[in-house]
Amino acid sequence: MYNLAEKYPKLGKGPNPFIDPAGYNAEIDIAEGVFKQVWAEQGGR
Repeated sequence: MYNLAEKYPKLGKGPNPFIDPAGYNAEIDIAEGVFKQVWAEQGGR
């Protein structure tokens, strides 16, 4: 989910690879999409 295997080796060799605004925003977009889909299925307005 967070590409741990890719990011961990980079830790301590420059900027913190776990500070990932683009990755964070992508996860928020996915979660929001799932929420909206379930809400619509349940008759949300």
